[in-house]
Amino acid sequence: FCEGPQKSFCLSINGSFSGPCSPTSENSAYNWYPDYCPTTTAYSWTIIVGLTAYLISFAAGVGPIPWSYNSEIYPLWGRSVCTSVATCTMWTFNLMIAMTFLSMTTGLTQYGAFYLYCGLAVTGWVIFLMFMPETKGRTLEQIETLFSGSV
Repeated sequence: FCEGPQKSFCLSINGSFSGPCSPTSENSAYNWYPDYCPTTTAYSWTIIVGLTAYLISFAAGVGPIPWSYNSEIYPLWGRSVCTSVATCTMWTFNLMIAMTFLSMTTGLTQYGAFYLYCGLAVTGWVIFLMFMPETKGRTLEQIETLFSGSV
């Protein structure tokens, strides 16, 4: 981010780092901030709109899938305990990510932290595809039999 007396730039000028925002520029009227792009108050509403759009689309899209899947795969006699364990596991991993993110960005850089989380997510997805049986079109009794191992 390059901040100047009249204009500020979050991208390089003409695809290069030359010009008034160059870190090697002799022009002292510009300040170079390589690690962030602060937002002016005139455009800060875009962050709120973007975050709200993400939350609405997540809640209407993939957000409820783990909860609906949990309600299908457990038998009635163990559904409350199993859903509680699944919820506790989810929040434990959310806490682990929140507690380790800043340390990871220091140790692995920001890109490395997100690549690590991406790699873990892809690994989980592959394991999920390999071991989770399809439950579409089955009754709760068939699903209970499927997960009890007597198939």
